[in-house]
Amino acid sequence: MEVLKNVELVLQEEIKIQMWIGLPEAYVNGVRVYLQVPPTIKNGRTFVPVRFVSESLKSEVKWDGDTRSVTVIGPEHTCIVMIDQTKSPLGRNEILEYLQAQGIAGRPGTHSVVGLEAYRKGFGTNPADYPVATQVEAESMALPLHNHMGEDDIERVIRALEEI
Repeated sequence: MEVLKNVELVLQEEIKIQMWIGLPEAYVNGVRVYLQVPPTIKNGRTFVPVRFVSESLKSEVKWDGDTRSVTVIGPEHTCIVMIDQTKSPLGRNEILEYLQAQGIAGRPGTHSVVGLEAYRKGFGTNPADYPVATQVEAESMALPLHNHMGEDDIERVIRALEEI
């Protein structure tokens, strides 16, 4: 089997994860681990196993079969990924309105790198060539979870999200 691409993630140089496309094994800080699903490339995009990477980075991963969503709770951030938008209980704007009614600030998503003006000018990127990035910009949101928040504040945001 030919290895097409090496994938390596480093978090604050404390946790080193090494994976190879198509190989069902990885190394976490030099210790071999066998993967249920190997990294792969589809349509020019690299996919890595979310649960393995998240748990290796000391994050908790929860699957909600009813909403088909994955919640990754890390030491400083929480990420919710809706697998099937048609099964999402609320859209982004409705979630933001609900959170604001609870006194929790939020804002519409983030900008993809390919959509940033500096990249468009410097590298000639066209956001239309990256439909997934455009979709993420339209459907994602930023929530106030950061390292300056106390544990009670973080729990309040998580409880509000779980209530939705």
